Amino acid sequence: KHELAIVRKQTAELLASLAGDEAVAELKYLLSDRSNSVRLAAAKGLVLVAGANNVADLIPLLKLSESEARTAAANKVAQLAGPQDIPELTTLLKSHSSIVRRTVAAVLAYVAARQGVSNLKELLNHKNRSVRSAAVFEFSRIDKEKAIPELKDMLHDRSLGVRSNAVTALAKVAGREAIPKLKDLLKDDKDEVKRAAHSAIL
Repeated sequence: KHELAIVRKQTAELLASLAGDEAVAELKYLLSDRSNSVRLAAAKGLVLVAGANNVADLIPLLKLSESEARTAAANKVAQLAGPQDIPELTTLLKSHSSIVRRTVAAVLAYVAARQGVSNLKELLNHKNRSVRSAAVFEFSRIDKEKAIPELKDMLHDRSLGVRSNAVTALAKVAGREAIPKLKDLLKDDKDEVKRAAHSAIL
C-alpha cells in the first residue's frame, strides 16, 4: 500500500522469494495495483510461488499482454491443471485476443496429453481450430504408432491452418513413411497446404 510504485514492486519481488498461502494472498492483492510494473511483478511472483491448489489464481494470468509473464503462467498451468480446471480454461477460448486463444489452446492440449491419448484425441474434434491445431502438435510428440493414424485424419480438417500443421507433424513423426501421403497433398487446392507438403518432403 506504499505510495511509491517502486516500493510496491520491490514488495512483490520479495514475496516471490517466499512461499505459502500468505505470499499468494498478498501477490493476488497486488495484481490489481494501479501500476503496471507492480502488477507484472506480482504476476511473475505468483507464477513462482503457486502450487497445484492455486491453478485457479494463475488462469487469469493467461490474459496478460506481457508475453514473458503470460508464457510463464501458461507453462505452470499446463503442468498443474487437472480436469477441474478445464471449464475455466475453456471460457478463455472466447477471448477477443488471438494470442490468448492460442495460449489457452496449447495449455488445454498439453493437459490432455498428460491425461492420456484418449483425452488428447477428443480435442482433435474440438470446435475451436486453435485447440485442434494445438492437439495436432501434441500428437507429434507422442508414440509414433498412436500418432500417425490421427495425424493422417487431420490432413482433411476443415481448417487450412490445422491441415498445414498436420502435414508438418506427420512428416516429423512418420519420416519417409509419410512421403506417399504428402505427395498427394501437392495436389491440394490450398497453396499453404501444398507449400507445407513440399517443405516436408524436402
